[in-house]
Amino acid sequence: MKETKMMIYGAGGAGINVVQRCIEFWGESKYEADRVCNYNHAFIDTSSSNVKKGMNEDNVYILPNLDGSGKKRDENHLEISNVIKEVLVKHKPLDFNIVLFSLSGGSGSVIAPLLISELLSRNIPVIAVCIGSDESVLTANNTLKTLKSLEVIAKKNDKALNFIYQYNERGMPRGKADKAIEGYLSGFRFLFSGKNEELDSQDLINWLDFTKTTSLSPQLGLLEVYSSSDDVVANHPNPVSVASLYTDKDVHGLTAVPEYHCAGYTDLTSCHVDQLHFVIDVKDVPTIAKKIDKTLNQQKEVAESRLSQNNLVSSKDKIEDSGLIL
Repeated sequence: MKETKMMIYGAGGAGINVVQRCIEFWGESKYEADRVCNYNHAFIDTSSSNVKKGMNEDNVYILPNLDGSGKKRDENHLEISNVIKEVLVKHKPLDFNIVLFSLSGGSGSVIAPLLISELLSRNIPVIAVCIGSDESVLTANNTLKTLKSLEVIAKKNDKALNFIYQYNERGMPRGKADKAIEGYLSGFRFLFSGKNEELDSQDLINWLDFTKTTSLSPQLGLLEVYSSSDDVVANHPNPVSVASLYTDKDVHGLTAVPEYHCAGYTDLTSCHVDQLHFVIDVKDVPTIAKKIDKTLNQQKEVAESRLSQNNLVSSKDKIEDSGLIL
C-alpha cells in the first residue's frame, strides 16, 4: 500500500478550535512518525475571531466582508456556497479527508455540508466529524437541520456519507468532547497511514462507501471507534462496514458479522491498545435525530408558554404617543 495523506478541514469556530487542539496534541505526543499518516489542515470561517495568534495564514480561509453568522444558518449561506470551489483550490483535498464542525452553529454547519457535498461529487473520500448540542431552541434546531442536510447530500451524490457524532452534553466541560474527537482523529492517522500490512487504499474506500460492497442504498452511516472486539459485538452485532487494525495477527479478532470487513496490522503500542475497530452502522442514525427532535419539542413548548403569558399592559392603561404610561 502506498503512503497516503490526510486533509483535515476545520469549519467554523468549533471546528477550528478542535483541529488546533489536535495539532497541538500531536506535536506533543509520542506517536511514531513511521506508523501514522502525514496530514495537512485548513481553517475555514466567516469570521477571524477564532483565528489564534501564531496560526499560519496559508492554512486559513476567511470569507471576505463577513463577520460571523450569529448562529443563524441562513445568514451567509449564499456567500458560503459561492466560495466552496475556491476553498478547495486553495486548500486541496488529499487521499482521505476529514471535515470537522459543529452541527449547531451558524457558519460551520453550512460550510462543512457544502464542502462535503463538493468532495463527494468528485468521488473524493471524506468523513464528517460532527459536534451536536441542544442547549437552546436555536442550536437544537440547527443540529437537526444540519443532520438532515447531510442525509440529503448523501442521497443527492448517490454516496454513503459517514459521520462521527460527538454530543456536547449540557453541563459537560467542552474539553471532554474535544478530547474524544482528538482520539478519533488520532485513530484515523493510523488507519489512513498507507503503512498497514494487508490493508490498501481501495479496502478503505470500499469500507467508507458501503454502497459498493453491501446491500445498502446511499444514506448516512454513523461511525464509531472501539478498542475491543467485545465492545463491537455488544453495540453492533451486525454492523454494516468495519475496518480493523491489529498489533498482532494472533490477537482475538472481530466476532461481530459485518457486511464488509477489511483489516490491517501495525504497531498500536503508542495508543495503549492492541486493536482498533472503525465501525459503520446505520441503525442508530434515526435515534440521534429523534432525541434532538424530542428536546426541540420540549423547548418549543416552554417558549410557547411564555408567549401565552399575560402582558403587563392592559386596556385600562393610557399610553402616551411617547410610549409612556403616566
